Amino acid sequence: MANINYLGLGKEDLTLGTGTWNRTSRLNPVNTVPITKVGRHTFSPQTRNLSNYILTGAGTAVSPYTFSWTTVLTDLGSNGGTIEIPAAYYQSTVQPVVDRSLAVIGESRDSSVLYTPLFHGIDKTVAASAMHLERFTLLGDQVTVASEGIRMDAAIGNTSQNDVIRSVTIRDFKNNAITMDYCDATIIDQVRILGVVAGAGVGILCGNSRGVTITSAVIGVYPGNGMSITASKGITIQSPFIYDCTGYGIAVDGSDGGVIQSPYIQGGGTACIIIGVATNSTGWEVKGGYIDGNSVSNYGIYVKTSTDCLLTPGKIVNTVTKKIRADTNTIVHLISNQLALTDIEDGLGQITWLRGNKLLTRGAALGFNTDTIDGVGDPPHVSFNTNAFSSANGRGVIAFGAADTSKAVAFTINEDDANYTIILSPIWNAGAVWVTNIAVTGFTANCVTAPGGAGLNMSYMLIRGATI
Repeated sequence: MANINYLGLGKEDLTLGTGTWNRTSRLNPVNTVPITKVGRHTFSPQTRNLSNYILTGAGTAVSPYTFSWTTVLTDLGSNGGTIEIPAAYYQSTVQPVVDRSLAVIGESRDSSVLYTPLFHGIDKTVAASAMHLERFTLLGDQVTVASEGIRMDAAIGNTSQNDVIRSVTIRDFKNNAITMDYCDATIIDQVRILGVVAGAGVGILCGNSRGVTITSAVIGVYPGNGMSITASKGITIQSPFIYDCTGYGIAVDGSDGGVIQSPYIQGGGTACIIIGVATNSTGWEVKGGYIDGNSVSNYGIYVKTSTDCLLTPGKIVNTVTKKIRADTNTIVHLISNQLALTDIEDGLGQITWLRGNKLLTRGAALGFNTDTIDGVGDPPHVSFNTNAFSSANGRGVIAFGAADTSKAVAFTINEDDANYTIILSPIWNAGAVWVTNIAVTGFTANCVTAPGGAGLNMSYMLIRGATI
């Protein structure tokens, strides 16, 4: 563990990934012992504090400290190092460029502010060694300059690798907050992004990249999409919170092998999540979460151009048209007990839907009316109950009181229709037993003789055959 001695009181151990930073204050360094690890990257033994490079200003939002980013990098040397941002507002007189191994670490997300009204916030345009950004705010000009918050824009064949952006707030940039192009194994964790209504671009743009992980991102008020994933592979999006974006919440296009898990998306565009905007996107999974169309979005999840897409959605509410849509030339595997047939807009996609005790499939016509379960021409709308496809409705126990000869049963999940058979099995000599009031919501079990005593249970089983 490397030690840095600072002026001031108190001591803090700050663990960043696999490295540890032990320091006594957050002020100007003296008698510095070099950092050799920050996060999971190894840097040269150089650390510079922005408070040593102040040119003018008072460090406030109205009068930020000015400094030259170029001067700081020159002082660090070609091997790079670590730049510390103490609590204050700082404004560089030149574009902040990352062209070497660099860690930029703030005192805290809200108090350490890098203001770049005339430039991009951080511009990494070459595939330099790993960049690590943590615990500060990047503040742009929301009115005049069409700049981006963080640009990682390496050329093809010159891929940027192992960059980390953690606990950074990015706000008031008129274009993309984060742009990743040709980036591999990038980690974006707990970023907060706030756009501007009069701007352009998206919250996070991930293009031509592989193995990117985006965790707990908060993205709001963007004139474009919350996130755009294009021409990328192996992208993981975990627990995003996206709201008030004019475009899609998350848009995937021409990208293969990704997962969107536990999203909270408040819609604003045509769909909260769209898979395959214009180009086929294979092997995507949407798991759980809460999707709110906000009475603006037509669809919660729109599978437009995708094969082998697995949907296990959580709650989808307040959509204008339907909760889910699957277009022609899509192959969708849907697992959900909450959705009903009326929640899906059939755009001629091939859908296999496991819903409670039913397996519903459809091919190339509307209404789930062609079936290709085993490819040998099964009956059109097939639903059945086996051990592999059982649900709360498949079987159960009915508690009859001492004098009861009739009991209503309410299903936990509504059936799609009333074309089912109920088999009743009492454990007392009940005489004749029969079923009435068969409906999608349940049925009524009847018997001639009440159980007496303290009452007894009657078991039931729901059986389905092929129905058309």
